[in-house]
Amino acid sequence: MDGNWGVYSCGLAGYVVKVNDDCESVTWYFDDGSGKDAKKHQSKIYHSVSGRPYFRARGLPIYLDECLRMTA
Repeated sequence: MDGNWGVYSCGLAGYVVKVNDDCESVTWYFDDGSGKDAKKHQSKIYHSVSGRPYFRARGLPIYLDECLRMTA
């Protein structure tokens, strides 16, 4: 993986997230821990009424301030 990726944990699995260069969208995929290649998706970044940035993955809001940055 290149660039700054983060993860939103769902226990043993989670969403792997990268904010794109335009800062208006994210690239994400769901890592279930099986080691299989996952399909990457694109989503627009929205802001809640309180100003928290989030995107929708599988219909669920994923708040960027709850994602943990991964380092190599």
